[in-house]
Amino acid sequence: MVTLANLNLQYNLALQDKAGLVEQITASTDVRDKSILSAIAEYNRRIPNLQTDLVTTITTGTYPAPSSWAAGSRFVALEYPIDNSPPTYYSPKCFRLYRKETGLFYKMDSNPSGSFRLTYTAPHVLNGMLDGYDTIPSSHEGVVGRLAAAYAALAMAAYYAQTVASNIDSVNYRTKEQEWRGVADALMKKINDELIRDEVDFQKQSEPCYYFKGWA
Repeated sequence: MVTLANLNLQYNLALQDKAGLVEQITASTDVRDKSILSAIAEYNRRIPNLQTDLVTTITTGTYPAPSSWAAGSRFVALEYPIDNSPPTYYSPKCFRLYRKETGLFYKMDSNPSGSFRLTYTAPHVLNGMLDGYDTIPSSHEGVVGRLAAAYAALAMAAYYAQTVASNIDSVNYRTKEQEWRGVADALMKKINDELIRDEVDFQKQSEPCYYFKGWA
């Protein structure tokens, strides 16, 4: 499990001596904490949590959205009948999400006559009791921590951009804003290089209809 303590550690490793400087300048840990939340939000956008529910048929054909559904969630697949080989899926054009007074619901063009398997994306949510994210792979702990460090560097660049003094370094003749943007750019490039393969793998997992032609 990815823990907040380990994300803090990865954040500090990525910024090295600059991590303490951020807190010294801002006199708080707000930049770090907000940057970690921003990093989780970006990770949710790029590699969300893939969830699968076995749903019992309702005669009305109107189904409440899953409890973990959130802004940015999307349908991935609706398998029916279940456990065929190869799997049989409803065409994405055959089911849709809509809002009623009582909440979000989805409906198919033809209601399945038996249980079906719904796959969808949901956010990685902080487990308050364990102070971590159960659904983020441990292998991505460093990536998320470095992403938080990149956001903190951008926040510091914005901070210096708003100061009156130019703060030009006498050695490399760059402003503090430019220095921090350089840190952010270097981290972002490394993060993108690390995540691209996992993003492609996720797309393969989340688009099963690309691989099976058994649409209902």
